[in-house]
Amino acid sequence: IDSCNFRSNINALYSGVGNVNHCNILNNQTGLQVWKGGIISNCKIDSNQTGVNYIITSIVNNCSISHNQSGIHFGIEGYNVIKYCRIDSNSIDGIQQSGGNTDSILNCQIKYNGIGINENSGCCDVIIGNSIIHNSKGISYTCGGVSTISCNAICNNTTYDLQYGRTGNVNVTHNYWCTPDSASTEAV
Repeated sequence: IDSCNFRSNINALYSGVGNVNHCNILNNQTGLQVWKGGIISNCKIDSNQTGVNYIITSIVNNCSISHNQSGIHFGIEGYNVIKYCRIDSNSIDGIQQSGGNTDSILNCQIKYNGIGINENSGCCDVIIGNSIIHNSKGISYTCGGVSTISCNAICNNTTYDLQYGRTGNVNVTHNYWCTPDSASTEAV
């Protein structure tokens, strides 16, 4: 699917397989719903209730995902990659990861969301090189897996830069916190 406009639908693209390139997906209840095994690239996904709901073994590359209630919700299976995307101004969360996946979020700008990255049951294996700034919470991390959270700028988030809701430790060294003050990073 290339260079198309999808506006004012319940599900703009539903239960699909394959690539979506250079599309505008605007003002829908759900932009992409249950998308499997493809590359979603250079798309504008804006002003939907949910921008992308349940990607499964897919890559989201160089997309702008903005002004939705929820930006991207990972599926519960497969390996997904979100890279070089701008994920901003989503009222609930920019990226929500649930399920037992092995996923990656790489080199994205994640800003002005309710929660930048919401890891609530499954964990992304890799969160590297992102700018996670000016959200209410930068990362809400309550999952049970072990992740690599490294080389990110995690700063200037209103409530917490990192909210960690598990027992034990998670390694978040090698990130830039913009301040030496540890009060903005707190275990719940």
